[in-house]
Formats: sequence, C-alpha cells, structure tokens
Amino acid sequence: MPPVKAVLVGAGNRGKEVYGRYALEHPDDLSITTIVEPDGAKRNTLADGVGAKNSMAAWSSFQRTDEDAIIIASPPTEHYTPATDAMVIHGFKHVLLEKPMATTSNACNLIAQAARENDAKVLVTEVLRYSPFFIAARDFIQEGSLGELKYVELVHLSGDRSFQHTGVRGNESLENVSGPTTLSKSVHDFGILEFLVGDSALGVISRALPIRFHDGAEYWGDIPDRCIDSEGKRCADGEKGSCPFDAVEYYASEKAQVSLSQAAQMSADTSSPGLLKAIKEGPYGRCIWKCGNDVVDSYEAEVFWSGGLRARFRLDANYPCAPTRKLEMRFENGKVEGDLRRNVLEVQVRPGVYETLSQELSEIRDSQGTHGGADALLIQDFLRSVRGEEAELVASIDHSLSAHALSFAAHSSQSCKGNSRLVSDFLYADPS
Repeated sequence: MPPVKAVLVGAGNRGKEVYGRYALEHPDDLSITTIVEPDGAKRNTLADGVGAKNSMAAWSSFQRTDEDAIIIASPPTEHYTPATDAMVIHGFKHVLLEKPMATTSNACNLIAQAARENDAKVLVTEVLRYSPFFIAARDFIQEGSLGELKYVELVHLSGDRSFQHTGVRGNESLENVSGPTTLSKSVHDFGILEFLVGDSALGVISRALPIRFHDGAEYWGDIPDRCIDSEGKRCADGEKGSCPFDAVEYYASEKAQVSLSQAAQMSADTSSPGLLKAIKEGPYGRCIWKCGNDVVDSYEAEVFWSGGLRARFRLDANYPCAPTRKLEMRFENGKVEGDLRRNVLEVQVRPGVYETLSQELSEIRDSQGTHGGADALLIQDFLRSVRGEEAELVASIDHSLSAHALSFAAHSSQSCKGNSRLVSDFLYADPS
C-alpha cells in the first residue's frame, strides 16, 4: 500500500522534529508532499529533507492536488483558518491538528462545527492519550480490581527551566498570543483526566498563584534589559556578578542545558554561535525579570463530574526538576501511584507495600521515542484512519473539545477568584 500523502502546515519544532522525522524514518507510511511555512529557512530545510514537491510561504497560496490528509503544526493562533479551510474549501476528510486547537473558545467550537458539518475526522494531538503509561492506568481503572474509582490527583511538574524557556521568554508567555496557561500548558492534563475517568467533566474550581517572574520583582534592582547586548557585553560580567537565569550560560555556554527542541525554537542555526546570535537579537536573550510575560505559572484546579467523582490537578512550573507528571488514583480498596518520567505505575497492595503494575512500560517508551512513545502511536493511528483501517482516535475532536472547554472554564474560574464554572458554558450545542 502506498504511503499517505500529506500537506504539512508549519515546519517549526513539532513540524520538523515529529512529523518530518516520522516521514524520514517511515517513508512507506507517510510522505509529506507539500509544506506551508512562512520562514524560508525552515521551509526549505524540511522540504529538502523529506523530498516535498511543493512548498509555499502562505496558506492562502495552497491548492490541493493529490494529498490524502493535512497536518497542522503551525502556532495555535494560526490553526483556525487552515483547519476550517481544509475541511470546508479543500474537502479534506482527515485532519491532524496540533493542540491547542485554537486560543479562544469560540474558534475551538467553530473548528469542531466545521468537522461535523463536513463529515471530517479531526485528530487533536493530545498525545498523552496514546501514552502506554496512561493507557495502563485507564485499563486498570476499567478492570476494577480495587473497586470503584473515588479520586484522582494529577500533578504536572513542568520543570522550572522548561517553563522559563516557553512561558517567560518564549512563545507561550503572553495570554493574548498563546492563550491562558490552563490551555497552552494544561489542556493535555485536563484531557487525560477525562480519558482516565471515561467521561466529560461537569465543572471546575481553580485558583492561581502570583507569577514568579515579572518587572516588579527584579532579582537585583537596576539591571540591564538583556543578558547580553549586541556588542557582546554581558550582564553577568558587571558589578552584580553571575545570575542563575543568565541566558548565555543556559543556552550557549560549554555547560549549556538547552534541549534540541528548545534550540530549534530559537534559531534555524542551532550551533553555539547561532544560538548566541539569537540570544543577542531575539526574545530568549531578555532578562528573565523583564520579559513582559503575563501567563500563570502555578495553579490548582478541582474538577468534578456529574456522578460525584472529583479530581485535583496541579501545575507547578517553578519546581527545579526535569519535566514529569505524577499520578495518584484512589479506589475503594487501595490506590495506584505513578511517575510518567520514570514510566512506573505501582499498586498499593497494603499500607506501605507496592507492586509494579506494568514493568514493560519502559521498554515500550524506549522503543517508540518522544512523549513516552505516544507521538509515534498517535501518528500511526491517524494514518490507519486515513487508509480506512480500524483506528481508535482517542483524541478525536469531540473528545478534545471537552478538554479544551474545561481548560477555558478553569481559566474563567481563576479570573473570578475561584468561583466554580461549568464546562457546558464553553461548549456550543451540536446543531445536528
């Protein structure tokens, strides 16, 4: 069977490192034949790498030829037009849409409406729904060996350095650009809670802590706006001395901690000189206290369902650790605890004594790649759907729309001093 031919909108981090890489490693499964990307360097590099026949800077220039499906991996503010055009104008029946679907509740609902009206299958990349870790947790709940599920607690430790990169200096630092943190960072988590419970939530109560990095809380009083200026003069070389948040030290020094994905977000040239140039000229070189960021970095949310079940979610972006998620599920007759980074789920067989639930999880993760194996599994499921084969589509747009509405409801609750909000207030009724 020939590979699925796809148009890729967006050749940034996810476009290149997930979908582009998958096409390179599985040419018999996926062929990216058209690329839409405004950045010429990114567009040409990926087009050459995957052998795309067509490439263009603007979505408005796209004309469908023989593509079977479309993958939308552009920034969230640029999802709505290609997503709806793809279904309404170009007749695509298979759409893979990066999360979040869009940055407003209205746009998310309209994309879902376009999918219903045009009988299109839209898979949203809530990739953790495909994670062997969370699938094992869901299956354990359904087995019922510890009785009825009574409570779920999910903690997302996003990693202080990771959030400083995206949520302070980076492309998710402004609410009017990337949407609220409940959406940009946590729609994944709200989706996982609904995935585990097996039902859409009824409502949520949420409260946020004051943000850590802002202009009124400078680390050292009177300091430069940038870690290094255009002439190479560094803030850390001045009278204030070294700084734990120095961009040069983090991104371009011999001891740099920057990841490949972070580097790709900063510059097409990910060499040390290329990153140093990006620090001097771009947003990632700003003093961490002077970035103008306004998104929440830590909050809690209590989610409730119509049957009385409750779950607690907590995001902590300031805890110094490698990113992970920790899960606790309490049942009538025991509990299960897990750590996504360690890829371990353990059942409490009696107080203080635990048994590993799935020892094979680490093997699955290591063999499949990013997101604990979930990225590859999601892409494969999407491609099966395009071919007309049996597919799970556990992150279909109907499932994901509920999680997005829950994200907006949590943000609304935070804005109203923790008053409860119903998810239905952020969902449009199905016109059918």
